[in-house]
Amino acid sequence: LSWPLAVQRRVLREVGRQVGARLEFREVEKIRRFVAGGAGREIELSGGWVARLGLDGLWLERGSPPPPADFEHALPVPGEVRVPELGTVVKALLAGNRENRPGYNRAQALDRKKLAPELTIRNWRAGDRFWPAHTKSAKKVKELLQAKRVPEGERKRWPVAVSRGTIVWVRGLAPGREFAAGPECREAVVIEEITPAQDNP
Repeated sequence: LSWPLAVQRRVLREVGRQVGARLEFREVEKIRRFVAGGAGREIELSGGWVARLGLDGLWLERGSPPPPADFEHALPVPGEVRVPELGTVVKALLAGNRENRPGYNRAQALDRKKLAPELTIRNWRAGDRFWPAHTKSAKKVKELLQAKRVPEGERKRWPVAVSRGTIVWVRGLAPGREFAAGPECREAVVIEEITPAQDNP
């Protein structure tokens, strides 16, 4: 909105072109007025497109997508599980004392003796709380993802690992404070999430 009017119009038309939405002048103006009105609403455009304004930006989508279904999968320790909802494989790897193992990072490791023999990989749910290591207090997962500026469209499927009812791992965050591998840890567990194409020994 701080840009010159002509630039605003060109940017909106170009964004529409890149995603396949043909925005006529009337609809460009409709979006401009919509953006100036504040967040948390959406408007319908021609061709089945919807413009939605959230805290993380302006989105152009084909209709209002249904909320993603919850998912939940068992992950043995050690072991792996395919998560079709994410198109990834989540692995629980035993690291031991192999700090020189490629990709091993003790700051991201969990203490195996503090974990259940089987974890649950699921999407986070409303009310979930998590206490990342080296932070002052537990917070709602929603707040942690907002602080990381995770786009709203990605948040609902964001994976967490649960041990005996407590979240011990959240993608992209430090391990749970009470479960992190400390200096006394004899056997560490590293949780990795990969796409099948990356799954090369």
